[in-house]
Amino acid sequence: MVPYVVKMAVDMKMNRQISTLVGNLEYYYAVGCLKRMTGDERLSSDVAPHEIEPIVREIIAGWETEDETEKYLKVLLDRYEAEDDYNDDVKNMFRIGTGEVSA
Repeated sequence: MVPYVVKMAVDMKMNRQISTLVGNLEYYYAVGCLKRMTGDERLSSDVAPHEIEPIVREIIAGWETEDETEKYLKVLLDRYEAEDDYNDDVKNMFRIGTGEVSA
């Protein structure tokens, strides 16, 4: 249930262009979406939050898109500062974002 709620929250934020990401569960789902959209192999659920954050910032700085949802994903990711929380639930949210597994 929790993965579905997190997925829906981030999807709604991207589509409605509102709010900010709350916690690493939402952040890693969003990073998984970024990997699905860009195909950048540097993004992985095995990379800890404070290590993945600069990679995400580099990717979004150079990523050009005309899609409004993708543009707002960039905003959400840019605003977020990674927390220390990093566990199997966080890793699973990344995989849900990439489409590897479903919520």
